Amino acid sequence: MCRLGVGLLIIAQKPWEPTIAELAEYRRRFLEVNGRAAPKPIIASFIAVHEDEAMAREMFDKYIRGYARSALEHYEFHNEGLAAIPGYEYYGKLASNIRKHGIDSFVNFLAELQVWGTPDQVFDKLAEHQRRADIGGLIGAFSYGGMPHDVAKRNIALFAERVLPRLQALDVGCDVGGGVPLTIAAE
Repeated sequence: MCRLGVGLLIIAQKPWEPTIAELAEYRRRFLEVNGRAAPKPIIASFIAVHEDEAMAREMFDKYIRGYARSALEHYEFHNEGLAAIPGYEYYGKLASNIRKHGIDSFVNFLAELQVWGTPDQVFDKLAEHQRRADIGGLIGAFSYGGMPHDVAKRNIALFAERVLPRLQALDVGCDVGGGVPLTIAAE
């Protein structure tokens, strides 16, 4: 990817510490290969926002956890045979951890990597992601896990009204309008 000059998309599926270490190695290698800094990465996250923190927690429990469980099944994260396939070694490690700690533990882990809460909490989490990884863009998924259309519509509208303007005001050092560029993804 470095030789091609391609930037990274970070999909939250592992703890931040190894993600940041891998990002640092990518940036080091990109600079070595290309003689210039790597493009800022884009982060993708499932987002649940509600004015009421208890309702945001309910969205997390029902929809984000529901999506995490469906991702586990779809990608066969619990399939230990994936460890034998070149390039899928990380999935093999996941499967081993799932066997050791259980499916619910993994679903909770994957879900907790996503962003949810009140508008202030969602902004704070996304601003922390930007600071931590020096991201230049965000892909937000606002409809997932069987979320009804009316709930998804309120989710994205509240985000657009109360979180997005604050994200766009952040100086992330990109040429794209100053703030955090955003792509909206829906189920």
